[in-house]
Amino acid sequence: RGLASPSRAWGGHLTGGGGGDGGSSGPLPTNAWYGNLLSHGAASDPSRAGEVAHVYAVPYVVGVSPPGPPRFPSPEPRGRAETMAGIDILLPYMKTSAGNVQMVYLKSNGVSLGAIVDRGTGADVRAPTSYKVDADEELSPLGVSLKWDHVAMRTSIVRGMPYGTMRYGRDPGGRHVLPVITAGSRVRSILVDGEAGSPGTKMLCGSLTGGAVDQDPNRRAAVTSDGRAETHDVRGEVIFQLSQSDFTWVAFFSKPVKVRCFSDAVPAVSAPGTDSEVKFRLDVTAVEDGGSDDELVVRVALLSECSSGRGTIREHCDFLGTLGYDTVSSKSGRGGYLSALRKGAGLYSKSPLVGVDLPGDGGEDDEGRMTNVVFDWDATPVNPAGRGKASGVALEASALRASSSGGSKVPDDDDFIMFALPHHLEALEKVGGGEVGDDASCFHTFHGRTCLVRGSVWNLPVSHGEPQSFLADRPPAPEAIPSLAEALNEDIKYKLSGNVFRGAADTYFPAKVLAKLGRIVEINEELRGLRSNDDLGYSDADEVMIEESASSAAEVPLPSDSDVTSLLDDLERAVEIWLKPGGREEKGAEAEFLYDTSWGGFINCGCNYTFTKGHEGDGSCYNSYPNCPAVEDVNKDFGNAFYNDHHFHYGYHIYAAAVVAKHRPEWGRKYFQQVLLYIRDIANPSPEDKNFPTFRQKDWYLGNSWAAGLMSMELSPHGREQESSSEAIAAFEG
Repeated sequence: RGLASPSRAWGGHLTGGGGGDGGSSGPLPTNAWYGNLLSHGAASDPSRAGEVAHVYAVPYVVGVSPPGPPRFPSPEPRGRAETMAGIDILLPYMKTSAGNVQMVYLKSNGVSLGAIVDRGTGADVRAPTSYKVDADEELSPLGVSLKWDHVAMRTSIVRGMPYGTMRYGRDPGGRHVLPVITAGSRVRSILVDGEAGSPGTKMLCGSLTGGAVDQDPNRRAAVTSDGRAETHDVRGEVIFQLSQSDFTWVAFFSKPVKVRCFSDAVPAVSAPGTDSEVKFRLDVTAVEDGGSDDELVVRVALLSECSSGRGTIREHCDFLGTLGYDTVSSKSGRGGYLSALRKGAGLYSKSPLVGVDLPGDGGEDDEGRMTNVVFDWDATPVNPAGRGKASGVALEASALRASSSGGSKVPDDDDFIMFALPHHLEALEKVGGGEVGDDASCFHTFHGRTCLVRGSVWNLPVSHGEPQSFLADRPPAPEAIPSLAEALNEDIKYKLSGNVFRGAADTYFPAKVLAKLGRIVEINEELRGLRSNDDLGYSDADEVMIEESASSAAEVPLPSDSDVTSLLDDLERAVEIWLKPGGREEKGAEAEFLYDTSWGGFINCGCNYTFTKGHEGDGSCYNSYPNCPAVEDVNKDFGNAFYNDHHFHYGYHIYAAAVVAKHRPEWGRKYFQQVLLYIRDIANPSPEDKNFPTFRQKDWYLGNSWAAGLMSMELSPHGREQESSSEAIAAFEG
């Protein structure tokens, strides 16, 4: 209900095919990096969603609230103010201090790509810029495709995208939807249809006032002498350098178009006037399609963030010169980067897939235990009808998509490009799963050197080494074992409070205690094994090290069998209570677990806890299902019902259950499916599982997990967060 339900932006993925807010027709990603674009705020009115509706696609920050463009100057028709739907393409940079590193952006330095929405043709005037997830495309951990409600326009926002891409269809009357590009800086220069060895034809804009401007010679814009806009033919590209930002952008068009532009201009003598948020506007006025039914695809990429070194982020430009490697803004590399962008402009990523080839059980040695993570970027031509077999693009299949029909490798397309992070580059350089470009095709991002890679399929091997174990790779140091034994003999007698045995608590703090008790059992087991000279399989210890630890373990008293059995009894009982369905009426947890059909997840009802003073640990929940406080209040249970911190919470439960199952296999077999619910919720590997999304917490592109769920999506302009990397790692230990 409310903010805890999927927004209408999920469209066809909602029950009933995409009406109002409500349940979903299948599991939905709750912690995906692009979630802020699908928040209730973004769904109700993207133009008012502000900073919250922005995501970090790398290297760009992408938003969905372009500022309203200035109306065409007189003698153009005026009428009511125009509304623009589309995306913002923003380049972030870093600001640092002694104790802080921030990634920031200036919206005025970015560009917007979209179209004008006609409010007078049946559009919902409350949200003329609204959109939904494109039901024609698969949900992907690497990106999301959006389709606008009131204008025939689609985009795919994908991690590592070198371009902002918009696909334009036709209006109900069969006319092409006409693209608009705007920016918050006036234009310094424009070049049309350049190519290798030729910069292109110069183009001038009209002034935003529609009249002649006696310009300040030190801040001259590319504006005609009489201030009137001219129409220009464009075969394929427009390069425009902006003044205040000092950014240079390139726009590629999949079909020949006619364009005109308007720009702010600074007069030699200042005069009072209105200051528009948009200082540059480029409009496509006609599309020449030659009868083709293909969409018009427009792609915009940043060529340089430091074109002259005199922009609003000069300190950032100075910093780039200290990196020790070239970037796209280095003078020596601009030509090669532009060449790569020109070659790659004909292919975009639409519905990328992630595949995981897990190591088998064929007895390979530890060095051979590799998982191959595959990114299939779904390289899609901007003009399918115009690209034949000679293009090298296999349109009918690609690596992961072909696996069901023989698994033959599909050749990479050499023109297709995406940006890769340092850990991608390291892996790709080892296996050749994508051709890495030179330094001059790199941005310096928050994550480091981020470079173009050619190839539509990336193979990213991950080494596993030794199989997972309850033991470390080496034994405890001999000198530490007496202290360990002393602590064990004390901790083994720890008594859980009564509320834990009844599941009358949140899902986090008691679970931490249960995992600690499990760890006590395992440390005791290890010291006993050392004392008995068992082969414990240490992978990073020689015989001398093991013998020294074994000798130390032989000299210390360890807990008795009865003490260990008593602790295991308590641990089993406390773990088991959460695994019984039906709540207290069925002798299960007072704060029972529920299956959430709206998103597809394992959530807890929550506990309104009451106790008698002096007996705080023996309290109880004074609520029961369907009165679920955690579902109503994001501050309950650390936001568990809002999909916050699931891997933190459930990781502790999984580890404690694993310890019980190790020592009591019959119990493990009995509760295997129930424990699997925790695992399926945070790390479901199978797209065939229709109850849980795959790998809820995982960000495959960055390589880390995300803790924040629905409320970060709704309320945080900073997007996702991962507050405890140690707990994220521990989550997969069980």
